[in-house]
Amino acid sequence: MVRTRRRAPFDADGRVPRVKQRSAPKKPRGAYHHGDLARAAQEAGASLVEQVGPAGFTLAAVAKRIGVTTAALYRHFAHREALLFAIAIESFASFGGALARAASLPASERVEAMASAYVDYALKHPARYELMFATRFVHPRPDALEAAGDAAFATLVEALGAVVPGVSEEALVALAKQAWALCHGLASLLVSGAIPRTPKQVKGLAVHGVAALLAAARHSRSDTDGPSS
Repeated sequence: MVRTRRRAPFDADGRVPRVKQRSAPKKPRGAYHHGDLARAAQEAGASLVEQVGPAGFTLAAVAKRIGVTTAALYRHFAHREALLFAIAIESFASFGGALARAASLPASERVEAMASAYVDYALKHPARYELMFATRFVHPRPDALEAAGDAAFATLVEALGAVVPGVSEEALVALAKQAWALCHGLASLLVSGAIPRTPKQVKGLAVHGVAALLAAARHSRSDTDGPSS
């Protein structure tokens, strides 16, 4: 059997119509075209944490925000907590920076200013604060996260050392833990709504509480260094 060539269809004017080419699928609006996907994920993830808290955080939601697949994020973060760890490390850095700025004030003002800065950070960034201090992780916390927390605490220890000079390192660390616990407790109660006070009142409680700790430390030191018989 002889095969005949199939003729192309003609339009009403007798012309062969052009075949429309399919356009390439559009990338999601806001899709990233860069080589630093990890950093973009961290920024988007931090924003997501601020909005939904650590419990509502997912890699899929982060991927959607930056216009990539969830699989692409897994090339940089082995699991969702790996990205949360990175955000927590960055949060500790900014938290420590706030404490350090207060610690740059004159010795008579710095510790009280740090107490106020502590409560301020918790109020301005409650979800980050929860991530840093109140989130239970399935995976072990990385050394970098522990180091970030230690660095923030060291800022307080150093500030106390300038205000209460001459005390032992052990006593200084104990005093810093007491001050930290006082500020943390007040900030946590305020963030959770457990105490019906205004932020200004709670900051006042934190400042006065730390001042009382310092006064007790100075008094104890003066008793120890008193004139010998």
